[in-house]
Amino acid sequence: MYRSWMKTSWILLVSLMAWGQDPKATEEKWIEQFRREAKPPVIEVTQNLTADELQQIKIFNDLKSSVVYITPLEKPTDDESNSLGTTTSSSATGMVWDRFGHVVTNAHAVLVNQSVRSSEGFIEAQGLAEEVEVTLANQKKYKARVIGYSFAYDLAVLQVFAPLDELKPIRLASSKNLKIGQKAMVVGNPYGLDHTLSVGVVSALKREVINLISPQIGGVTIPDAIQVDAAINPGNSGGPLLDSQGRVIGMTTEVVTKADGLSNARIAFAISSDTMINVIQELITHGRLLLPELGFSSATDLSQKTLGLQGQGALVESVLEKSPAHIGGLLGTRRDLAGNPTMIGDLIIRFEGRLVLSAGQLLGYLEQNRNRNNYRLVVKRGEEIINLTIPIKFPRP
Repeated sequence: MYRSWMKTSWILLVSLMAWGQDPKATEEKWIEQFRREAKPPVIEVTQNLTADELQQIKIFNDLKSSVVYITPLEKPTDDESNSLGTTTSSSATGMVWDRFGHVVTNAHAVLVNQSVRSSEGFIEAQGLAEEVEVTLANQKKYKARVIGYSFAYDLAVLQVFAPLDELKPIRLASSKNLKIGQKAMVVGNPYGLDHTLSVGVVSALKREVINLISPQIGGVTIPDAIQVDAAINPGNSGGPLLDSQGRVIGMTTEVVTKADGLSNARIAFAISSDTMINVIQELITHGRLLLPELGFSSATDLSQKTLGLQGQGALVESVLEKSPAHIGGLLGTRRDLAGNPTMIGDLIIRFEGRLVLSAGQLLGYLEQNRNRNNYRLVVKRGEEIINLTIPIKFPRP
């Protein structure tokens, strides 16, 4: 009936236009006719959700209270003392680690811009935020502080000053048995849109991701990373990667984008839960990863820049007598009473076969190689290249 009426109306419209009727007047008649005859579309009854959809909804609802919104706060510099106070930096995601108010996130998620005094005046640098604001799923905001971090693993631990009964710890699973192709879900705050769910699969395992986000360590790679195709965007950093049971199998950390004019490919990575398990408890207990006592110090980036050695290695500034570094043959820089160098020390250019470009990068390698019996270094001493082996003496916890 409806189709027949529509066909008749269309024939009538065409006929009127063919007889020389004013097209606009004909259109108005057409509009008025349909205004009178129009009825709302049939509303279908919502179909039952699939078992898979119901499981995803349950996982999200169960996990939502374990995921928090993190905003590092930047304090005003001396020149901004008359400003309105602290300002917010870019936001990120975190997850409640345990029942003692510890929240874990990426180290790069709690970095803020800072003005650092130097011999050349104030220079802009990045450092850890002194204060962080954490927003829970119930929209309550609480102060938090960074109590532990590792730039090498891009992990940080916050102590949140919130009632403990408002914090629900995550469920954690080992990542060692993950399979390529299994479901992977991400919950986070992309672009500030809190508690957003995206779903995909594990695309690859055992990736090494170059950690370029933390400038303190240069190009140290994060080992054992998980590649996923679930949507991850700025603001997701530090959030959970979940398996099909809602257990945390990783922490979203980085997106690599390739824009070549033909495509805009985005590949997302997460730090594996086994890496998190290996690192986070030590950060909670000690605030840092316990490194071997090697007995030498590195020159600052500014000092190396002054000597024309920036980006060429890690310059040894001083070596303690009878220390592992001294026993291994490492030589420090000699200076006169005015602090001017009279002899440049060893420039460490390789650590365990890996290229070293800065002291920060060397520190990252040390964090990731804490359980060796010795370290193999390649140093540049003047024009000579020398191989050294440094024995390791571990500090007491």
